[in-house]
Amino acid sequence: MHRLAPLLLLLVVACGASETAAVVSPTDAPIVLTAAAVLTAAAMPTATSEATATSEPTATDEPTRTPRPTLEIIRFTPTPRATSTPAATATEVPSPTVEATPTPIPPVVFEGSGNQATDLFSIPSGLTWFDFEYVGESNFIVYLLDENGDEDELLANELGSVTSNKALLLEEPAMHSLNITARGTWKIVMRASTQEEIDSAPTAPTTVTGSGNRTFFINIPTGRTQFEFSHTGERNFIVYLITGPGSQVLVANELGVATGSKVMSIDSGGLFLMEVSGDGSWEIHINE
Repeated sequence: MHRLAPLLLLLVVACGASETAAVVSPTDAPIVLTAAAVLTAAAMPTATSEATATSEPTATDEPTRTPRPTLEIIRFTPTPRATSTPAATATEVPSPTVEATPTPIPPVVFEGSGNQATDLFSIPSGLTWFDFEYVGESNFIVYLLDENGDEDELLANELGSVTSNKALLLEEPAMHSLNITARGTWKIVMRASTQEEIDSAPTAPTTVTGSGNRTFFINIPTGRTQFEFSHTGERNFIVYLITGPGSQVLVANELGVATGSKVMSIDSGGLFLMEVSGDGSWEIHINE
């Protein structure tokens, strides 16, 4: 056998190549080995470690259910209805103190046109009448002023040509004047009651008709009295029952066309004044 020197082995392996590798000996001729002769140990796959057992998934907690909102029931107690409507109480009317005896004073006449103010004049105690005549298309307004020039009472408030009247009851004589607002001509007569007015006063039960503003005497007996009224105008319809100076009871207060009624209790029958304010025709039935 040949003594082999340490060999320097050069191995070139190329995938799919057939190149040669030379081994050189210092004494002998070179020995040629082909790449096929060199067996390269294929790397053996290492044993695969056993798969680690996957832990079973822990049980998921069941979701907590959201509690349903609590329904609060509120019970309402209905207000009990009245079993019956109480009957209306009749308005009590005090005894009349109208002094209807004619006062022996001469009538006082005021005449003019447009806006005017009169001088001071004396009005006696008791009942005094003012009669109005106006010719014009605008408002006709008359205020009664006291001795200081302050407005004391509205005597007339008309629109267009008109004839009307107003009763005034004073406890004491006093000095007054008139303030007139108008565009047309007017005439105002201040006078006492006449005996004819007193004697011709209607007695209830009765029906009184008229138009515009009017004041008149009426006899009403003691006891229950019902007033039924109607009005065909466009403005206010107001009716007062006057029992004496500064004493009056409201019978009606309507606007425009209206019908209605009111019951009153007359404490003591006698002669009353009824004052009606309206701009249309009206009718008042006075029954027991």
